[in-house]
Amino acid sequence: MGRVEWGVTPEHIDFFIEERLLKAFCSNRSFSYTALKRQLEKEFTVQYLKKKDLLARTSGPPLRVAAMHISRRISEVDEEIKSQLSLGAT
Repeated sequence: MGRVEWGVTPEHIDFFIEERLLKAFCSNRSFSYTALKRQLEKEFTVQYLKKKDLLARTSGPPLRVAAMHISRRISEVDEEIKSQLSLGAT
């Protein structure tokens, strides 16, 4: 479960991932959640939020969960990913 926000933070793409589900995903694949966090923290700006409404500003019900917030400058994203994200935003 996650959320992508394009340009809400000026010049950034923000990814919000529900931590509980990410831990379960890693566990199912016999991969260390701690190792994954370290890898992400080396490459991106990562914050850990106690509560984030992943369905905010949608027609869905509130979904407030502990989330990992990964932020990346739009200028650092390669062109293929930019085109995919802009297609999904329209």
